[in-house]
Amino acid sequence: LKNMIEDINNKLLEGYKQVITDDAEQALDSVLITPKYLPGRFQNYGIFMRDDPGIPTQKMIKQLWYDPEKFEVLLVTQSKISAPNQEGRIIFTDGLEVPGKISDIYPWAKYRTHYEFTKGGISALGYMLVNDEGNREEYERILKSLDYRKSNISFVITANDGDFPNSPDITALAPTDQADQKELEDLLPEIIADLYTEPGYEKYEGVHLERAADAGVFGEMVENWAGPEVAKSTWVVGLRFPAFDPSNSAGAGKFFVTKTRDGWEIWQRYH
Repeated sequence: LKNMIEDINNKLLEGYKQVITDDAEQALDSVLITPKYLPGRFQNYGIFMRDDPGIPTQKMIKQLWYDPEKFEVLLVTQSKISAPNQEGRIIFTDGLEVPGKISDIYPWAKYRTHYEFTKGGISALGYMLVNDEGNREEYERILKSLDYRKSNISFVITANDGDFPNSPDITALAPTDQADQKELEDLLPEIIADLYTEPGYEKYEGVHLERAADAGVFGEMVENWAGPEVAKSTWVVGLRFPAFDPSNSAGAGKFFVTKTRDGWEIWQRYH
């Protein structure tokens, strides 16, 4: 881990200084591009800025997330550009851009995968250093989920079907009450579209939401997994997918949404 942190600071972030969101977005004259799907193991995050070497009057912004257990890194780099919208393909390789292996530069990583696009006058590059060739589908899902932050929603899903969730940080909680229901209802189409991406989940019905305190056994799950303070700030959302037989549990969606100071955090998809 020590070598990984040193490489992050001395190689990936060389010449960059850490900044806050407002400073980065003001420099870009644009909101940050973030992954709308990101496993909860990528818990460490920072925003960094430097002068653009090609245009010194402009700035380059890097957002960085890393997983200290699997030694994996996600970097999202943004800068202004005068170019039409375009999209590249996802690259997955163990090689460098020049002859050699990625492990020659980063001994703790086996592969790099990246995805580059231009949209709305902003050039964006999603770049990951990873170790599991069998996990390419997840890496691709992360990179393809990169988009402008349309609303104050974040996804920190770790696993489906009841595995122990990535509970929200209790220091970031915000109180919630029935007055928040309309705001959350307005966000649900966006949340559901990004949360349920598998075949058969394109159409849904019967959406209902209730605060964890009123959600019976699922409210008890929230409290048992994440504690009473998180439960006070959490809503349980249920829905059905008509493509599945009613007796099939795959057709019954359920997920937990917690209000934080930054917005809404979706941290567990139970079904």
